[in-house]
Amino acid sequence: TFAGKSSQRIAFPDAFKINSNQLWEPRIRDRQFTLTISDKSGDIVFVKNVAYRHVRHEYTPQGSLKLIINGKYHQIQGAGWNPDMFMRIWDERRLEQEFQLVADMGINTIRLEGMLMHDRFYEFADMYGIMIIPGWACCTGWEHWSVWPQENYVIAKAAAVTQARIISSHASVIAFMIGSDNLPPPVVETIYNDAFAEEAFTGHIISSASQEMSPISGNPGVKMVGPYSWVPPNYWLTDNPSTIGNFGGAWGFLSEGGPGESPMNYHSWKRTVPTASLWNSSFQPDGDGSSLDESWSWHVGNPNGHFRSLQYYTPPLNARYGAAKSAPEFCYKAQLATYESIRSYMESYRRNSHVNATGYIQWMLNNAWPSHLWHLYDYYLVGGGEYYATKVAMRDVTMMMSYNDGTVWIDVRPDAVFPNIATDIAVATARIFRAADGKQVWEATIPDITMNLSLIHISEPTRLLSISYAVFCLKKKKTQTIQTDDQNT
Repeated sequence: TFAGKSSQRIAFPDAFKINSNQLWEPRIRDRQFTLTISDKSGDIVFVKNVAYRHVRHEYTPQGSLKLIINGKYHQIQGAGWNPDMFMRIWDERRLEQEFQLVADMGINTIRLEGMLMHDRFYEFADMYGIMIIPGWACCTGWEHWSVWPQENYVIAKAAAVTQARIISSHASVIAFMIGSDNLPPPVVETIYNDAFAEEAFTGHIISSASQEMSPISGNPGVKMVGPYSWVPPNYWLTDNPSTIGNFGGAWGFLSEGGPGESPMNYHSWKRTVPTASLWNSSFQPDGDGSSLDESWSWHVGNPNGHFRSLQYYTPPLNARYGAAKSAPEFCYKAQLATYESIRSYMESYRRNSHVNATGYIQWMLNNAWPSHLWHLYDYYLVGGGEYYATKVAMRDVTMMMSYNDGTVWIDVRPDAVFPNIATDIAVATARIFRAADGKQVWEATIPDITMNLSLIHISEPTRLLSISYAVFCLKKKKTQTIQTDDQNT
């Protein structure tokens, strides 16, 4: 019992127990309970859905952060959130549609960099089994510590307390970044750490999104090295994942990055600008992307910044797929290029998840307004090449052809919603076919599977054989094929 207009923290007794299959888990829906509070007369005065999970962290031998949920390691496979520029954040129908898209793609995490959301957002994350990593924004007053007046330290403490109270009741929130591009000074980091501890936040506190070493909390275990623009698909496997590489490839925990530009498909582009602005009829592909009609540059980044146009995207697009002669052709080829980029990015991290690739945040998930830059689905909630590349890369069971050496790998997600392989699967077969004539040039069979498949290296390098595609089949013991995966290269 406590008085009106007062607050009191209530702890469940030690005897309170739930079964492990009732714990909140990533990518599993509706692991929640209904909490009710009644007054003395028995009238219900408060109802809330709650969920329970345990979070701890470890580091790989190379120092990369691993987040452990209920005792199980989950590679963070996420993307960065952008709220709508017209602040339609209270549009519950649109918000749930976005969570449905996230769940359909198969990624498991959303990062909020300063774009902190309301309670209903976190409720959807709880319901859909999507992990959330909120935190403060870069490039704002949050990081201008050298000019903070004294009252800012009080505001910082109050802001941290407020956020901790909002997120602490949500199992989906597994961590909070108290710094973004830069590490807070020790006095500010201490303020934030104390605030979250006082409010009993049970997620992990990450000192910054960069790789700066904190004198208080030590190594954050993450890296912020990009890229933010197009890179060739073999980029991601250039580095040795067992070491700290030089090229930002698929190793460690990438707090933000990805292959950058994601031009809208033609139907979305047509919705966005007048017909006269769809394409410059005098377009001459001169290699820098600036010859696109200026309306294209209205829908990318800061006009004075690095991403002010598609200047870093168009030249490799033209070189790999040929210069487009119309807006539909450009948008179509862009979907192919983006599919290739996103799929190789995510599959490379997935392949190396068993070594030292502990997570990534694709930059970004969505857009605040119609944009050709940084998204996995566009402003109209339409998925293009990047959306379907993500779906393929995130499948429970997938086959991957490595761009760096042509080797073929099979992977089963640890959180796969899939039949029990040990009891239901009789045989796994992989076949590789030649590009020129479709002739089968390699086959492997894995009979009598008695343990869960994890990462399997099933072939020697195939590049010299001019391989076009590979096929992987799992067959049930009654000989019914349950999944077939065609991998094109």
